[in-house]
Amino acid sequence: MSKRLFFGPDPERSRLRATVTSIEKALHELPSDAAGTKDLQDSFSSLVTQLALGPEPELRQCPNCSYFGMRAASVCGHCWTKLVPPASIEN
Repeated sequence: MSKRLFFGPDPERSRLRATVTSIEKALHELPSDAAGTKDLQDSFSSLVTQLALGPEPELRQCPNCSYFGMRAASVCGHCWTKLVPPASIEN
């Protein structure tokens, strides 16, 4: 049995974030005076707000078992090792 070394963000939400970014870029490239541009941008902004995706979660690797978990975690979700608080970690 292979050891699972990565437990990260939800792949579907990550794809949604990438799609949102791509559409935002395309919308900003539209001429601002084109018919319907403002309405389209407003509708898209409303959709993004409703999706409430937020930023991609920050991860870090457990120094004991090498599994990845949430950066803010105080305990590894795999081996239960107590983790140093994120503010104390050097970037």
